[in-house]
Amino acid sequence: MVKRQANVERVMVAAEETIVSAIRPRARARARAVYRAAVEATFELIQQRGQLAHLTSYTFFTVLDVLPVSTKLGTATCERAVDDLRSCGLLSTRRVYQPAEFLDKTTGEVITRSTCIGVWLTVLLKAVAPGLRARVMQEELPLEAPRDLAADRRRGRTGYALKVQHQEEQALKAQEASLSEVRESVSPQGGNFRGNPLLQWSLPRNSSESLVTSDSLTSATEPAEVVWALGAILSEHPQRRRDLIEQAGQRLALLFRDRHSARAYYRLLWCAVETEFRGIPAFLGLQNAMQRVLVAMREVPVRSPGALLLHELGDQGCGWLAASGWHDRRRYLA
Repeated sequence: MVKRQANVERVMVAAEETIVSAIRPRARARARAVYRAAVEATFELIQQRGQLAHLTSYTFFTVLDVLPVSTKLGTATCERAVDDLRSCGLLSTRRVYQPAEFLDKTTGEVITRSTCIGVWLTVLLKAVAPGLRARVMQEELPLEAPRDLAADRRRGRTGYALKVQHQEEQALKAQEASLSEVRESVSPQGGNFRGNPLLQWSLPRNSSESLVTSDSLTSATEPAEVVWALGAILSEHPQRRRDLIEQAGQRLALLFRDRHSARAYYRLLWCAVETEFRGIPAFLGLQNAMQRVLVAMREVPVRSPGALLLHELGDQGCGWLAASGWHDRRRYLA
């Protein structure tokens, strides 16, 4: 780690003359930030791959949409900085295109169009000769596309999703900082956001990245087990989180023998998860209320377990339930 940081600082010092001479003063700070992020990602990738760090330049595939996550700068600011760094030769990019399906906004039909899935990024690490510039060597690039955009969209593994997730995590940290007491189980673990965001598509993915699978929800035999699994869903990517919560709602509808209310259970679970993200305990009260509903179902005929569950939560004084707009609207006992 120390050696890698030393290499980064060495490259930044060597590039300073180029940045000062080729980039206007007001734009130098953002150029330094973006170039440092690219250099740090480069040396991290070199270390992960076990390669030599004494290179003139290095090329890898990435998605520049995640630069705001690495630099904490705005999207437009990062784009202008990349343009400046390309013009002075410290960076070079080559876009990669792939056909992708989209819905037409007017007709709703599925259309296919060529879409940029990322770029090959070359970072100049050492200018061994005057006028040397970063350059993506087309003949050295692999023939196959380094990314399956359709699969990434299904998993929610996109540059935009990473930015949104990062914003959610920063907002959550700000909320936690304002609270006097924060439960560890509330804090998300970052989902798919691991390590340097610029390397999300260059390093092999961890096969054990997901804490919750469909089987862990569909095999639950008690409602409390479903709610327990929601604790791990907190660390999932927002899009995958939505799918898992929907599966959890369907499982609850089956366990309560209330299939027609699956959508209501999904909404209730979603409200509970959102409440936990705000630092307000919701899962424990939900588990206790579900247990009381199960007891009631064994003792008396219950026409609508979902309505009874809402009534039990209301008796607990769950403020998060009232804030979500839920209320007991009908009789629940036969």
